[in-house]
Amino acid sequence: MGFFGEELDLASAPDITGFSDPDAGIYSFEVTGAQLKKGEKNGAAWKFFEISYLLNNKNVEDKKWSESLGMPAGADFDPHNPSKRDEQQLGYLKARLLALGVDPAGLNDFEPDDIQGVTGTFQIVKTKSKKEGDDREFTNIRSMKLNEEKAAKPVQAVARKAPAKRTAAPVQKPAPVAEAADDAPEYTTEDVPDEAVAEEAAPAPARTAPKRPATVSGNPFA
Repeated sequence: MGFFGEELDLASAPDITGFSDPDAGIYSFEVTGAQLKKGEKNGAAWKFFEISYLLNNKNVEDKKWSESLGMPAGADFDPHNPSKRDEQQLGYLKARLLALGVDPAGLNDFEPDDIQGVTGTFQIVKTKSKKEGDDREFTNIRSMKLNEEKAAKPVQAVARKAPAKRTAAPVQKPAPVAEAADDAPEYTTEDVPDEAVAEEAAPAPARTAPKRPATVSGNPFA
């Protein structure tokens, strides 16, 4: 009889793949959630940003897996004067959010819902610890590609046309004066109103010499 007693048959329990890291390979993914986790271990504070994925490929169907990204934590963290390790952790977190389509201008206003439902493909790689005596193996993401690009479209520059060359305006020749045709109608009084015709036809009054006073022959004082 084992430690858990006869009532528990662990050998027959179903295999839960959510707690195991995926094998190396190419996967399609969907972001199913993101949350901040923090705590304390051996007197040291720790903080992680955890992103949950649903993975699929020809060998795996709907495998749940989470990626944990370390964040600066502890009383000795100074956001105005971060340590080299703090900057490295923040750099990795920034790179992951940008890879998931977060707008660079909105990083400081990020909310977990911004990456909820994002889909794409990435490669899982396995790396060994470089520390002597450390046999741990790490699972990392490489070559992430989104199915739908969320980056803003670049503004297309409007091509400017070269200004048109100025040309001198053509000198316009005066229009030729039309000559009267040989068969042009002559002026007649039929084209003038009756009143004008009457005035034109009336003879001018005859001028008469002014009358002189009569003279009496001889001496008028006689």
